[in-house]
Amino acid sequence: GPTGLLSVAKVLESSGAVGWIEKGDFITMGRLGERYSSVPANTRNDRLVGAFRALPLLEFDLHNCALAKEPLMATSQLGLSVDFLRRSSSVLRRKHVDKLYCRERTKLISLSRRMSQNDSWKAILENGEEIISERVILATGAQPRGVPRACREEERGADFFLEHDELVVPDRCDSLDLDENGIINQGIAIVGGSHSGMLAARNVLNRWKNAKITVFDKRPEPRFAEERHGWIKYDGTGLKGDVAYWTRTALAENRFQFVQIRDNQQLDLQPFRYATFTCGFERCDLPSVYFAGEPIDLQKVDYDPHTGQIATGLYGVGIAFPEVWVDPGGYREPRVGFANSFVTHLERLLAADDEDRREFTLACPS
Repeated sequence: GPTGLLSVAKVLESSGAVGWIEKGDFITMGRLGERYSSVPANTRNDRLVGAFRALPLLEFDLHNCALAKEPLMATSQLGLSVDFLRRSSSVLRRKHVDKLYCRERTKLISLSRRMSQNDSWKAILENGEEIISERVILATGAQPRGVPRACREEERGADFFLEHDELVVPDRCDSLDLDENGIINQGIAIVGGSHSGMLAARNVLNRWKNAKITVFDKRPEPRFAEERHGWIKYDGTGLKGDVAYWTRTALAENRFQFVQIRDNQQLDLQPFRYATFTCGFERCDLPSVYFAGEPIDLQKVDYDPHTGQIATGLYGVGIAFPEVWVDPGGYREPRVGFANSFVTHLERLLAADDEDRREFTLACPS
């Protein structure tokens, strides 16, 4: 996916050979390219362009990229970024064939490393191949969290719960065949009021203008990103771009309800015809990991959110292992996406790895 490509481009600047493993096809560009091309980005165009230009091996060309022709201070469909990244992936794999060991349509099954100075990570692929590497970066992505078990166990109609992507992705929402009378009279409950939730509300009201929409969230009102001098307040969790503009307008026009869910409050979905959960993403496609003979549960592991380090020589990036940053006002939040902040995060990761290997050598003399 995109963060995997950006990671490879950054590592190639300073390293030798790189093993690049993709469970699908490189050209698909992960879940983002497979499903979310019609979704509006949550990052401004100028910041996307800045991130792409910060990695020379991506060969961003201002004159031959559709994204660069869009208004720089606006947001655009993710498909424009995906198109550029697909071309960059092809160029990277063609021009650096001497440094890249590429395998697609095969999964990373396991990783293991002994605790000794000269040892490296051993990666075993689904096709039976083995790769030995001093450093491993996991950019394995994430999938939408499903409906909580407690809600699933209640008696509902077979079509009551709609999948996250069915409402969040404009193309999929436009093709849904739903009970229009039920949508207008009983309504749709959207649980989660961040970018995905508000995008789902927008898509539904674009399709059925008289739909009855209720958005449930832990906050009393939607959170909007705030531009500050040289930084963004709520950069990782606030609404931006087209979705932010639509949300402000729709709230002012009372086109949907925004309802706060308080701690331990029971969520009553009974009055609604449909419901969907837009409550974030969870890690997926993770290998089994053994370090110094002990297993590491990647679903629950505490990693360093500043450098992405999981264990010596093992790192995670992207939406599965997001950077956590503290803004100048002291607010702490996760930050994802391919802006300049992600390139900086990769630089910090590589610097931390170099330092960690120096300390590891001193601690484990031969």
